[in-house]
Amino acid sequence: MISAGKTDAATFTAIKNDIKAKGPSYCKPKNVGGCAKVTITLLAAGESTTYDGHDYAKPVTSATDFTEYATNQALDMIALERLGKPIPQKLFKAATGYASETPKWADPDTDGLMLTALSHVKGSDAEKSKAVSNLEGRLNAAKQGDAWTPSGSEGNVNTTAWVAPGLYRAGDADHKDQAVKGQAWLAGQQQSDGSFPGSVKTSVGAMMATTQAVPALRGLQSYDNVGAHQAQEEPVD
Repeated sequence: MISAGKTDAATFTAIKNDIKAKGPSYCKPKNVGGCAKVTITLLAAGESTTYDGHDYAKPVTSATDFTEYATNQALDMIALERLGKPIPQKLFKAATGYASETPKWADPDTDGLMLTALSHVKGSDAEKSKAVSNLEGRLNAAKQGDAWTPSGSEGNVNTTAWVAPGLYRAGDADHKDQAVKGQAWLAGQQQSDGSFPGSVKTSVGAMMATTQAVPALRGLQSYDNVGAHQAQEEPVD
């Protein structure tokens, strides 16, 4: 969020101190998606991915087993794309497999993020095209008005903040139009204190919703293109 908007030096310093204190225990080989999150954060902030002596990108670039949940797989792909690294075949298969199989539960948040990740995979082979089409179909079913939600009849800020950028990158003209309308819906959810209401009705929930909403409001940005070192198309290797 800091990278998407006005730089707040005090908050940014607090975030960097938090990474120094908690990053090494959070980024472990069994939590490659966590390493990807920190890597994306550092790249977006214009920092080196080797931070305070800890290489956060290495677990992402050296991973060979991509069995984490699909959200982490999408984050892995985005981190690799921002690093300028090819997408391992096994990771690509895991991502398209998630998109092709019947999900165990509705997760439009991850569907939207996966669209963002797939949009930077070079080429347009049948497997990628099928995955994108399936994800768009799921998101059509999750649409409520101009927003999206995992359940219920009301739009969800967290979900819409990930879905709208994904559809804008991977969708046809109609889905891009939906993305722009979703962005407008997001803008209308901002509260008087500047925050956005989260799925979890706590201060932490509001913080999470706000950090997800701000990039989407700024030109439908997401984790692929916020801040410095933006993602580009990378081949599957």
